[in-house]
Amino acid sequence: MSGRLETFVEVLRAQADNSALAYTFLNNGEDEVASLTYEQLDKRVRATAVALTQKAAPGDRVLILLPQGLDYVVAFYACLYAGLVAVPVYPPKNGRYFPRMGAIVADSGSTLAIVAAAKKDQYAAEATAYPEFSQLSWVDIESDPIILAKAWKAPEISGATIAFLQYTSGSTGVPKGVMVSHKNLVSNCAWIQTAARTTQQMVTVSWLPLFHDLGLIGIVLHSAFVGGKCVLMSPAAFIQKPLRWLQAITRYHASYSAAPNFAYDLCVSKITDQQMAGLELSHWRVAMNAAEPVHAQTVQQFGQRFAKVGLARETMCPWYGLAEDTLIVSANGPDQAALIQYLDPAALEQSAVVLSDPKQGKALVGCGAVNPEDDVKIVDPEQCIPCGEGEIGEIWVAGSSVAQGYWQKPEQTKAELQASLMATTDAKWLRTGDLGFILKNQLFIVGRMKDVLVIRGQNYYPQDIERVVEQSHFALRAAGNAVFVVEQGGNAQLVVVQELERQYLKNIDAAEICADIREVVAELFELQVHAIVLIKTMSIPKTSSGKIQRKGCKAAFIAGELKVVDQWQVDVAELGAQEALLAG
Repeated sequence: MSGRLETFVEVLRAQADNSALAYTFLNNGEDEVASLTYEQLDKRVRATAVALTQKAAPGDRVLILLPQGLDYVVAFYACLYAGLVAVPVYPPKNGRYFPRMGAIVADSGSTLAIVAAAKKDQYAAEATAYPEFSQLSWVDIESDPIILAKAWKAPEISGATIAFLQYTSGSTGVPKGVMVSHKNLVSNCAWIQTAARTTQQMVTVSWLPLFHDLGLIGIVLHSAFVGGKCVLMSPAAFIQKPLRWLQAITRYHASYSAAPNFAYDLCVSKITDQQMAGLELSHWRVAMNAAEPVHAQTVQQFGQRFAKVGLARETMCPWYGLAEDTLIVSANGPDQAALIQYLDPAALEQSAVVLSDPKQGKALVGCGAVNPEDDVKIVDPEQCIPCGEGEIGEIWVAGSSVAQGYWQKPEQTKAELQASLMATTDAKWLRTGDLGFILKNQLFIVGRMKDVLVIRGQNYYPQDIERVVEQSHFALRAAGNAVFVVEQGGNAQLVVVQELERQYLKNIDAAEICADIREVVAELFELQVHAIVLIKTMSIPKTSSGKIQRKGCKAAFIAGELKVVDQWQVDVAELGAQEALLAG
């Protein structure tokens, strides 16, 4: 987009006369069931905005509880066109989702919820059991007459106006509403365009959920920002059959897509050689890998496997971001292969960066160059001073993409989004809570500060242990485990919770599996596992965006609430001898 516009309403209005396709939705990830040109989209959005202004005032918060589809896109944009604050939320499948949604309703003060017509009465009835929903009105937008579009008037908003509240997924704490302004959106979409080198000719294919910032900003909004075409499907369509994602990329000659690391792993493990014969991926230029830790093995295996059907080595682009920075902090461009560096594991435990050889070192993937409009520093989280070269610290960010703060949480906003470096007064820094370092002009992520495990005075990153655990036995489900520590006798003891693959639930050798887990953890990390819990498929606590809740998993372990298939715990009599062996 030429010239920087101030609000996302202006961005979309600039496309209003465009007769090109804007969005298409694939039912079951295969059949086209709905499409909108930019002209049609603008007209529907204006009509819906007028209908919403009859039920809410500018600045009111509005929940979006729609299923994946073009109605979700229209509802979000309509909130912006009406000067309302959108609150994208995971649409509840059953009653157990209402407590978390009620907490968001109470925190945001939402007065309106946009729902599918078929679900309106059901949601309203189920919500009566929760007092948080007493002031909420339930509306659908499917029957809004298009003639209302003529009555639309541009809202009185600016770049500083809050566009929506992105509720964080709560993988390490209580969900908080990040206040994302129009300026934040425009700024970050401009950075994505620069990093990915996207143009009006781009075609995007995505299954990412629209209530999550990667799917909403990185896919839907960015596509409109450049005036491209965006093809959407549901997350369920992908999970049920990962091939559908790559088939759609082939069918529409997509050049841009995004997914978390697990999705690329799933494609490698689930798509057969016979199915690959129908794929052609030579036009795919940017495969953004973000939203969870990027693994070197994934980058290498996905690239090698799908090179057979035209995928370029440079297509895999590891990126890093978070909701508080309106999505993307650093990004790899489409013309360079992902940078993999091997670091000395012992030095990492001491928060130092020391290069090693591939056989001995731990592989870390560079997440690209930092947004040139941002300032990024690696900071000692305790002393709040910049780290020296070759040191690991907390990633601090300042710039136009950093959100205004957390909704109705001034103390947390001041502590986490308006932090100051020691001996300065520039209270402008976002504390990401992520540990990392900068090497060869790229940002590397080591792990979450709150997740770091301290055992015998050494730092261990849980995702490293989880990765080797899930690969220790064929019956273990990938991306379905959590490790954490519990205190016993004043010592931190390591616990592993691991899902089983569904086909092995009734036919497992638990002793063999637990022995394999203990062996690999002892061999690679010199750690004694205190307890192993093997649980049912798809039962590990996760956030609405699919991230493992280590904190929730630990709480469920302590409370005895995990769906246990089998478990093992170290014999206390043996513990001292085994600890001594590992220490010596």
